[in-house]
Amino acid sequence: MGISAGLRTTALTAVLTALMVSGCECGDERTGGGTRPARDSGVAVYDGGEDAGDKPEAGAFFDAGFEIDAGQVADGGPSDAAPMMDAGDLMDAGQPADASPLDSGLPMDSGAPADTGIPPDSGVPPDSGIPPDSGIPPDSGVPPDSGVPPDSGIPPGSGDLWIEIRYAGASSARSPRWSYSTSPGWSAIDWDFRGSRGSGAEVWDLRNNSQIVDDHVGRAAVFQGELQLMLGLTRLISHSGVTVEMQGRSYACCSPVRFDVFNPATGCGVSQVSMSQSWTPSMVSLDLSGCFVNGSNLQAVRIDPTSGTVALTRMRVTFHNARW
Repeated sequence: MGISAGLRTTALTAVLTALMVSGCECGDERTGGGTRPARDSGVAVYDGGEDAGDKPEAGAFFDAGFEIDAGQVADGGPSDAAPMMDAGDLMDAGQPADASPLDSGLPMDSGAPADTGIPPDSGVPPDSGIPPDSGIPPDSGVPPDSGVPPDSGIPPGSGDLWIEIRYAGASSARSPRWSYSTSPGWSAIDWDFRGSRGSGAEVWDLRNNSQIVDDHVGRAAVFQGELQLMLGLTRLISHSGVTVEMQGRSYACCSPVRFDVFNPATGCGVSQVSMSQSWTPSMVSLDLSGCFVNGSNLQAVRIDPTSGTVALTRMRVTFHNARW
């Protein structure tokens, strides 16, 4: 009944001390002897907690009594059977080592190959994804020498070149029917004399006095003035000779016709060619070798009557053993 206040205070302090001591000693046995506090007991001993600047006492875990692995107790699993550092997860948000190559769990550069997931050169093979030369085999996709396959029996760029005019079915002397040799790499446009590679060969009526007549030898261009075949040889490298073949007759009842055939660009040709007035067509073959200039875009064959009137049904000009 008469315990003083001082005695009561002393007794209470002893009880609290005993309780604290007994609380700190509970725990599991450590290998090698001695005891340690249970993991993550939630109690941290910092020198009694009275001096925040002191180091923690031996045997206590720093950081408010929690272990590095966020308070998980060892239970036989790997690394406390749960997360490791970084709030219980593996590095970088709980994914294994970035879950793949670096950069947020995706392969480098957003999971695609370098250069934004597309192979170099915008994801297309070199030259815009098309084989060299615009996706077409060399020489614009055409076999050498303008699409004529090898083994055609004709060496590319050589052979006889010819051009022919016929008046069967024609409406004027300037508009004959055209025919050409089948020459690999040389087409109708290669006979162009203007240098523009756009018009081909042409027929000129120099005196503007020709007419189309249905004659005994067939439809013919009839003229007393000069008729001229204009052609170009820009791509011609060489030739061995030139032949001019003409078919027709004299457009008269009683006399033959005489005319000159020549190239006005060189003044070279054949004079005083003759055709009879027979109703059977006449055929003449003229040698104009040496009269034409290789590589020139302005060449011609002129028919110039010197007496009588020509009725021409057909003419062919051939360059023999040509190379282009």
